[in-house]
Amino acid sequence: MLTMNTVPQFEDERGSFTILYNSNDNRLEYAQDNFSTSSKNVIRGLHIQTNNPQGKLVSCVQGSILDVAVDLRKDSDDYGKVYTFELYDNRQVYIPEGFAHGFLSKKDNTCVFYKCTTKYDAESEIVINPFDESLSIDWGVDIDDCILSDKDKNGISLKDYLS
Repeated sequence: MLTMNTVPQFEDERGSFTILYNSNDNRLEYAQDNFSTSSKNVIRGLHIQTNNPQGKLVSCVQGSILDVAVDLRKDSDDYGKVYTFELYDNRQVYIPEGFAHGFLSKKDNTCVFYKCTTKYDAESEIVINPFDESLSIDWGVDIDDCILSDKDKNGISLKDYLS
């Protein structure tokens, strides 16, 4: 089961201060930090690495995203289940290894910061089409209004991933 949490934010006349990660929070070690900025209606994903699976601690530090994770762990009771989270105002979610992950930017200038448990490995990355009908993901926006990379547009179906 995936759950979202809100990290404490401290505000005063100077602005705000937020601790996005503290090594005492969990026993995971992170190998790579990623930061993206996106325009409204950009979809990034659904990505999974097969040989070097990544766990991701995803935080939306500005704007708003619909964060999506698909459980692709073959031994999981929730195999194939789609999880969605609305992330904004430093809300964050941990996506374990073995999940395909992606998100939709719901506002212009949305900034997403995520820590990964392993480094990016292009050779083991598989992209699943975010509009695959078998996943029934409600992105909350018309497909024709979405902006995707060619890599994400040409993602494979879940059925092809399974075979």
